[in-house]
Amino acid sequence: MNRRLVVALGLLVLVTGVTAWTSNGYFHTDEHYQVLEFASLKLGRTAVSELPWEYGARLRPWMQPWLYYVLMRGLMWAGVSDPFDLAFGCRLVSGLFSCGALAAFAGSLFPQQGEAKRYVGTLALFGFLPYLFVRTSSENLSGACVAFACALVLGQGRARWVLCGVFLGVAFEARYQSVFLGAGLVLWLALRARARLLHLALLVGGGLLPVLAAVCIDRWGYGEWCFPPWNYVRENLVHGVADQFGKSPVYAYSYLVVANIFVPSAALLVVAMVLSWIRHPGHPVTWMTVPFVLVHSLIAHKEERFLFPMVFLATSFPLHALALGAKTRCLVKVVSVPSLAAMVFLALYPFGFRVHVPMERYLYRTYGEGFTGVVVGRFRPNPMYLPQRYEVTRLEDLEGLKEIVVGRGGSVNLLIETPDIAGELAGLEATRVYSEFPFAGQGSLARLSSRVMVAYNEFGDGMALPHLAWMTLYRVELR
Repeated sequence: MNRRLVVALGLLVLVTGVTAWTSNGYFHTDEHYQVLEFASLKLGRTAVSELPWEYGARLRPWMQPWLYYVLMRGLMWAGVSDPFDLAFGCRLVSGLFSCGALAAFAGSLFPQQGEAKRYVGTLALFGFLPYLFVRTSSENLSGACVAFACALVLGQGRARWVLCGVFLGVAFEARYQSVFLGAGLVLWLALRARARLLHLALLVGGGLLPVLAAVCIDRWGYGEWCFPPWNYVRENLVHGVADQFGKSPVYAYSYLVVANIFVPSAALLVVAMVLSWIRHPGHPVTWMTVPFVLVHSLIAHKEERFLFPMVFLATSFPLHALALGAKTRCLVKVVSVPSLAAMVFLALYPFGFRVHVPMERYLYRTYGEGFTGVVVGRFRPNPMYLPQRYEVTRLEDLEGLKEIVVGRGGSVNLLIETPDIAGELAGLEATRVYSEFPFAGQGSLARLSSRVMVAYNEFGDGMALPHLAWMTLYRVELR
């Protein structure tokens, strides 16, 4: 493997490790509630009643939660019991596995020194990789497995066909939609690469192994025999449940994938993707990604994360699409600057909408035996992170808080979304105990931030924008 590629991948591993430590939240709730909470159920920390509706519908595959369950059991055997440390272990292993998948994919697709050098020159455009790599999401695992499968196809030896099929099978069991990536690869092998029938049979046979194993794993997970892939199709497509989460036009991915802090590089990569398809119609990556994007574009409900499984393959787009002359290299360097800056930001600060893991961790480690208090806002801790006893009274606003304080002997814990409530508690005195907001101790800045967040959320609720909040814990007492 090219020396520069080795160095670049080594730096990626380092940043991914740091991101795994700091990125203690999630990009989307599914990566927690449909993966880690499922594993937590088997660990005895989460109750069935606290799981999402997908559990009752029997449509979530259990292979990925089972893998994390095995990992967390191993960590617990080694003496790790804190659920936040267990979750970190899952993020770290996910990140390292993803880095390995990218290394295998890049090493097989660009074996020549010159190509590898140019490939490294475009990697800075993908500053979002460490953040996505540490996600315990179905999109991440399926994408990594597809990358491994693609790398094996370009390798040598008969055993690689079976192993390639195994990776595609695991990708399917992690996220069913990855079947379109796998189907594109199989079609390319059959129609373009003219693979032998025996080799294709070995690949298909290898792919069936994880699917058959998943039947038993799903039986272990749900406690009864079922076939989640069919349940998924029936609920989301036949019964139209997916459409209830929103519908978007066919072209929605053209703006969904760039609506983030990686706007410059994301926009350039969208252009590079289309140019790559046009310039290399016979390339396996084209055969895999075109049907994947097309099918997702035709489905009414769209989210940018649905395209994340192809992020490993997408690293080839700039090299395939752009003639890296002096002007193009200059453009790549300019766009890479904000991409790397955003990567550093996400590696150091656990940013996320509606993600309050820092507060959950404080409550668990400070009030491990039990927590009682009042919650104003939308704060609902993840079940696997709850203290042994968690009892709260919910209020729409601060009205009625004084009555509760009096009724509880003159003192109560208050959890609220704003970092400063000075002047809002008549007859009460609030002492800030802990806050997720990094500037909560800065009086004027905290007050200004509170007003800005309230104004933003009032506007955003009507525009379906993400709800922004940092949780703060106060000890409220009578004056």
